[in-house]
Amino acid sequence: SHLRPGFDPEHLSRMYENLRKNVRAAVSSGVQFQYHVGIEEHLAYARRLPLPRSSIFIHPIEGRIARLLERVGILWPLLVRTLAQEQRIARGAVPADSLPKDPAPEGDYAWDLNDTEENLVLGMWGRGGKLTTCR
Repeated sequence: SHLRPGFDPEHLSRMYENLRKNVRAAVSSGVQFQYHVGIEEHLAYARRLPLPRSSIFIHPIEGRIARLLERVGILWPLLVRTLAQEQRIARGAVPADSLPKDPAPEGDYAWDLNDTEENLVLGMWGRGGKLTTCR
């Protein structure tokens, strides 16, 4: 976090710009991200990355999201499904061209706060850790 002591502001700024550059390059090369955030300051951090809107999952909860997902038995099934999908892609079992590819945003942020179009992903959890989404 930018509020943690121990790094000088110039170093943090360089690291932040390097992160943004690497995220943009990864998205441009076809890497897909899933960035799960609650309704708190991490949502503002997510917005500052040049990620496609469809890669940011907003959960209508407040608190430490990983701990909350772990506590209700959702975190591990989510990780297992995500890793299994990545392994299927790496083995070629899922054709790369069949995966949705959203472009990186043109500007500096995942979305503009003045947008009138609502197209962020709302993550909804069901029994057994089943994730459904609403756009």
